[in-house]
Amino acid sequence: LTLDPHLQRAAERLLANSGAPEGAIVASDVRTGRILAWASRGGRDFVSEPYAPSASLFKVVTAATLLEGGYANESTNVCYSGGEHDIRPADLEHGGGTCIEFGEALGKSVNMVFARMAKKHLDPGDLRRMAENIGFAGEIPIDVPVTGGRVEIPSDPFGMARAAAGFWNGKLSPLGALFAMQTIANQGERISFVLQDPGGPVQRHPGRQAIRPTIARTLNRMLQVTTKRGTCVKAFRHADG
Repeated sequence: LTLDPHLQRAAERLLANSGAPEGAIVASDVRTGRILAWASRGGRDFVSEPYAPSASLFKVVTAATLLEGGYANESTNVCYSGGEHDIRPADLEHGGGTCIEFGEALGKSVNMVFARMAKKHLDPGDLRRMAENIGFAGEIPIDVPVTGGRVEIPSDPFGMARAAAGFWNGKLSPLGALFAMQTIANQGERISFVLQDPGGPVQRHPGRQAIRPTIARTLNRMLQVTTKRGTCVKAFRHADG
């Protein structure tokens, strides 16, 4: 296999020490698609099977769809109220006193920004198409059998808005999430994964363009907010700076 022994052992140690009953870690060289680590904890292979809800990761799909359609850019200001733990129909009908730029909303996982903008500008088909383009649903190009994720977007406007924000919108494997991130890192191009050792350097196998390079670069910047001042800043930054 193409696995890096040091990264593979590190991933297995992290899972063993986590105390979690189930979990998975998968990593790739995004330039070539070479799989570097593939580790799972629990009674089955959690890397390649979509057991878990895509949850707030689905905001990446919604953000990409809004950017691709020209409905938002990084500086678009969105005002809202509510939505911290759930979304009510009344929350979608009028704005609120809290405002944030779209470029910050993904990294901070602001539910109402994505729910409100999706209800205003998108339909379920838009979200399904983007989900398939970047790997949240359908085939994942790799040289071993895996199961693709699935997306379930309700047809009613309220249900669609909730799904766009990450509330019960289908199942996603860690491998599918990695493929989406790898696609964004590759300027929107779908690069196939390679897990079986070819006996030499892994060659890059480019595929079709999933999103425009300009959109991919914008998503890249928005995703960096997650680690710099967003939802997982504590995992990436020491308290002393």
